[in-house]
Amino acid sequence: MKIETTRRAMLSGTSLALAPLMVGATPPPVRGEVELAFAEWKAIRRAINAATNDDYDEGDHPIWHRLKRAEHIIRDSDETGPRVAEIRMWLSLTGDLVYRTENDAMDREDVDWLMANADEPELSTIMALRAIKALRGAA
Repeated sequence: MKIETTRRAMLSGTSLALAPLMVGATPPPVRGEVELAFAEWKAIRRAINAATNDDYDEGDHPIWHRLKRAEHIIRDSDETGPRVAEIRMWLSLTGDLVYRTENDAMDREDVDWLMANADEPELSTIMALRAIKALRGAA
């Protein structure tokens, strides 16, 4: 039995609408991948926070690599829109919020609580929180 490997043979019987997908076109991004990665990121953060104390380095936690993978998906996705921008703003706040109550509010996405209660927030924190409020108004 002879197997045809020419492009004509590969495309025979295939509709022309599918042909561009077969010749190396990049598939569109999966919609909702950022939202799913953000939900996973928050769940992982809660698990890490529950297991850590002052003597424990978060980077040594066994699921730390899953947190980093979720961050990479959120950072590198081609998805756009107000919700995607908001999620990226939440991630930008991770270094600014140091107290457990602040991190709990972030996990709840409670921008109003953070604006009222964050302990001496940096300008970047205030701007990120205001951007989140603006994005929510645009949605």
